[in-house]
Amino acid sequence: MIRIGIVTNLSSPTTDYYRSVNPFVKLRREIPMEITFLNPDTVKWYDFYNVDVVLFQRPNGDHILGMISEAKKMGKKVILDHDDLLHEVNPANPSSQHFSKDVVKKSVERAFIYADHVITSTPYLKDFYKQHYDENKITVIPNAIDLETTPFVAVKRDKAIDKKKRIIWRGSMTHIEDLQTVDLFWKWLMAKETVEVAFVGLPDWLGKTLYPKAIHVPWNNSLFQYFEMMKNSNPHYGIFPLTNDNFNQSKSNNFAMEMLVAGAIPYAPRYIKEFNIYGVRLFDDQNDLKQMIQSDLEKDNLYFVDLEAGRDRIKRERDLIKVNQMRLNVLNTI
Repeated sequence: MIRIGIVTNLSSPTTDYYRSVNPFVKLRREIPMEITFLNPDTVKWYDFYNVDVVLFQRPNGDHILGMISEAKKMGKKVILDHDDLLHEVNPANPSSQHFSKDVVKKSVERAFIYADHVITSTPYLKDFYKQHYDENKITVIPNAIDLETTPFVAVKRDKAIDKKKRIIWRGSMTHIEDLQTVDLFWKWLMAKETVEVAFVGLPDWLGKTLYPKAIHVPWNNSLFQYFEMMKNSNPHYGIFPLTNDNFNQSKSNNFAMEMLVAGAIPYAPRYIKEFNIYGVRLFDDQNDLKQMIQSDLEKDNLYFVDLEAGRDRIKRERDLIKVNQMRLNVLNTI
């Protein structure tokens, strides 16, 4: 039996859900496995005695680097999992004050010295980090949908002709610059009586300051409540604007998959490669987006065609049970 220690990411429950905790809990069904969850704020060196492999998610900073070094000195196998381009966090992102420091960037690079294997969420991240690590030992494992926990929401056949459409955006303060790349579009959209716009994740005061006509739903750190909220909100469309930079090019398409699961059609910028997938409607700029939405609100003949195409892709390529085989392969190679 393999014993795995997962150093959790306290600041990002979403990361734990998509990248470490939930995938390995599901993988435990496939092979004999004992999982220990380790709090990065309280873990001690002797906690590593009880595990064979330690997974560090998004490792950065000298504190985490010290833990990685100790685990390796104790003869443990070390896996690093990266799902963000920590070297190029956008200056508009509040966390850039931390990640822009040279000492933090160096800690990310030095962690590779101790790694037995590295996992990234996108090919873009692999291409970037191979300058610091043997690319033959970097495996791209994309984020996937746990269809047992979040099955596809049933969609009524006349949904596309509802008189009032609900459009959703979700994100935190780290996405303000992304959100405002289509600022004029949002203001145009919110002036329409046939549309209800909901923003999920912004602080209430900020959301109401920027877009007072939108419905603002605070972020809930319970992912299961978030998924339930998405299910019950019955969205028609989801819009996820992004700035065109290396940080966003490295990001996963979680939002698109979540929308498709909820029964909504996602829209995203054409220039972000990870969103160029079945089921996602791509726009070039906010004028293009406005024209697309205007047309689709009037008549959307392809609603179910796109929805089914996106859901079929998830079943083929992004079902967590299938994607988890890649994690099993990694465990077998170290």
